[in-house]
Amino acid sequence: MYASLKSGSTGDRLSRCAKRIICRGASDVRKVEQAAERMQTSSLPSEYFRMAPITESSSRNPGTEVQKPQPPQASASKSPQERAKSAKGIERAHNNSQQTGSSPQRSVQSRRTNFADNPAGKPFLNGNTQPRILGHASGGRPGKAVKSGNSSDVPAALSLPVSVDGRSVKLEAGRIARLAEGSVVATSGGNSVLAAVAVSREGGMEFQDAGTNLQLDYREKAASRGMIPINARKRESTASDKETLVGRLIDRSLRPLFPKGIADQIQLSCTLMSADSVSNADALSINAASAALLLSHVEWKGPVGAVRLGMVDGEFVENPSIEQLRNSTLNMLVAGTKGHILALEAEAAEIDERTFFKGLERAQEKIGSVIEAQLELAKKYKKSEKIETQEIADPCPVNEAGDLFAVQAVQEFRDVFRNTRTLGKQGRAKLIGRAFGRTLNRLKKIAADHFTPVQLNAKIDSFARQAFRELIVETKTRCDGRGLDDIRSIRAEVGLLGGDVHGSALFERGDTQVLAVTTLGLPQEAQKVEQYLAPQEKIKRFLLHYDFPSFCNGEIGTRLKANRREIGHGALAEKSLAWMVPTEEDVLDPFEIFSGNSLIGKRPSDTPFRHVVRVNADVLGSDGSSSMATVCAGSMALMHAGVPLAKHVAGISVGLVAPETHSDISKINPIFLTDILGIEDHYGDMDFKVAGTANGITALQLDVKLPRGLPLNWAPTALEKARLGRVQLLKIMSECIPEPAKTLSPAAPVISESKVEPLLRPLLVRNGGEMINRIYEGTGARLFISEVGDLEIHAPNSDALKTARKLVHELIGEVEVGSVYEGKVVRVAEFGVFLEVMPGRHGLLHISEIVPSDQRSTSEIESMLPKLNDKIVVTVIEYDKKRGQIKLTKHKNK
Repeated sequence: MYASLKSGSTGDRLSRCAKRIICRGASDVRKVEQAAERMQTSSLPSEYFRMAPITESSSRNPGTEVQKPQPPQASASKSPQERAKSAKGIERAHNNSQQTGSSPQRSVQSRRTNFADNPAGKPFLNGNTQPRILGHASGGRPGKAVKSGNSSDVPAALSLPVSVDGRSVKLEAGRIARLAEGSVVATSGGNSVLAAVAVSREGGMEFQDAGTNLQLDYREKAASRGMIPINARKRESTASDKETLVGRLIDRSLRPLFPKGIADQIQLSCTLMSADSVSNADALSINAASAALLLSHVEWKGPVGAVRLGMVDGEFVENPSIEQLRNSTLNMLVAGTKGHILALEAEAAEIDERTFFKGLERAQEKIGSVIEAQLELAKKYKKSEKIETQEIADPCPVNEAGDLFAVQAVQEFRDVFRNTRTLGKQGRAKLIGRAFGRTLNRLKKIAADHFTPVQLNAKIDSFARQAFRELIVETKTRCDGRGLDDIRSIRAEVGLLGGDVHGSALFERGDTQVLAVTTLGLPQEAQKVEQYLAPQEKIKRFLLHYDFPSFCNGEIGTRLKANRREIGHGALAEKSLAWMVPTEEDVLDPFEIFSGNSLIGKRPSDTPFRHVVRVNADVLGSDGSSSMATVCAGSMALMHAGVPLAKHVAGISVGLVAPETHSDISKINPIFLTDILGIEDHYGDMDFKVAGTANGITALQLDVKLPRGLPLNWAPTALEKARLGRVQLLKIMSECIPEPAKTLSPAAPVISESKVEPLLRPLLVRNGGEMINRIYEGTGARLFISEVGDLEIHAPNSDALKTARKLVHELIGEVEVGSVYEGKVVRVAEFGVFLEVMPGRHGLLHISEIVPSDQRSTSEIESMLPKLNDKIVVTVIEYDKKRGQIKLTKHKNK
């Protein structure tokens, strides 16, 4: 069959005819051939009918490659005048097609969606075997700009190119979102991020406390990757998990540099405007947000630089591409100022602490160039001088009465924290609450009437914070009586849930209590990721969901969808465990098991594990470090369910109290706290969550409150404190469950693999898979069989698998010579009868076995032959596997 690819009215009609037939999947391709023959009789030049061969199989199978047509060639039989005339016509048609933006040689394949290489059915292709988004990292379509009228009042835009490790990064201000308080477009390769700042100085005083009223929103548009959302409304909906995680990362990078107690409401919006598949855009987003704040009127102590670091073949790689991350054993994003770390998020392949710190040093070297670029942009492009930020007034009057009240309040809280050293969270909260009430009543007597309860409570909280920190610095003893490096009491238990639960574990650390339940699923139950949000990730086979109900804090609340905190803590715990969860390398690309931007190299797995794994972690009690307790509980629940983890993973949080008596924080002797409480997180300066095995780190996350961030030279001490605490936890967990269960739960789904003779495959798939559907309806087991006879049975439990195997054996079970069957007559022929010995398996019982040779010529032979549906006991005497032929004989009783 041929389809015209030449411009022109007649050729277009033929092309449209071919496209309609192909799109409809018509099997009768003769229609297009007849149309082509009719066109050949017209008076148009023969060049208009040069054809691209399209096979019948191509028209039926959208995934079949179609041969690209060749340019028309002049016929040797034509005269020079005819060839010149034809060439001019072809040239005019080609020029016209270029002017209209169409291609005269576009293949039909480019107009169809390829489902052959996309079994999941994702609507992503433009005729190729790869998503369209993977092909235009070079910058997209050419642009053009025009203007009219007087535009002198529009400020000139400034574009500043920067080179970061050989990659060009452009910071542009003044052209996009000019009405925002500050806006910057950061571009690197095909990634472009718009960061815009808005500030409101109305309404913030009433609701603000001692923190920063910063709202941060990060969104990725489907159009940025040349795609349309796959939901029913075909537009972006609420923030995805990936968008939430990137937004939280940007927030942690910027928030510490805002002045405390400001009344302004600040909103920062980051939008991914264009994207490619070469590199991630989260570090670029942090740099764009920092530059936008730097250009705004907001009082802020930036800028901040962000760099991603990988490790390939033992060597650090700055700002690695997605392809490099696929072979990387480290995926770390560092944001900070010069010499200080503000935010840190990483996942690694059991990297030791010393190597990890070398990576931090390398990242710090690169942060400097990013910061210098932002400072240069701010120097060249400034709207106006910064406006002094509104600060919340101090409810405590600046006089002798106010000073006396402050001293008395701090002393009262010091006494309270001394008395809580033998109490748990609830007892501690009661004493602190009573002190709050007494102090609040005294403050109301000396404070002005216009202060709100929120502002009064914030002031009292500052007295409690001062007392809390002073006691730790002076006594080196914490509010629960522990030393600085002591870990709370630990309790670990597995198998506490019965029924159909596949695996369960309870992990308790002090008053923090987490119940983890592992559920195994079949491969088709894997989570499908919307492609424009994670182009490098198609499916997820390992999931961890973190739930934080309000009762875990003894409070009342409404349980709706997961909030930002739950999504963030769940993602961290998931990354911590994901390296140890085995994958099926021959089916699932080992990098696709992570979430969001999580891409990491190969896992240590000797045995492919076919199941989808979900860990549901419920925080039943919370007194700090619930995310790291989730890692511990999840590791034990995975082993209890029979997931072949190579080793246990544990997590612990390290806190910090930096004395506030020295102006240069780098000269202060910091006080690190191992296994922090919730109140230590609240009043402390850092929450450094580190998870890993006895051999090294698998994931970590840093939240810091210090005005400039965590000094780089403090990081090794924090990492070592986390390692020592992690080793203690791993010892207790290993005593509880030293290795994965040898067998899966009877209620867990099972997968069976076997080989079927290719000649027997039609017995299963005949009549549109009727027998496969019957097995599924009867057992719940799904059958998958390849062209070469590889059979997989995915059953919901072991009992269903046994039943499905039995049914399959009855259909295509191995026929053994000497086996005895009761066959049913299904066909009578002159040379014998055919009996069905197994469902769909017919054998021949020769007529010599039924009628003696001396009676075959008599007229009574018909009466001697068995009738349809008669039963005969027979024995198999010969079986031809290649042809599937079975020869039978009447069974003789011994």
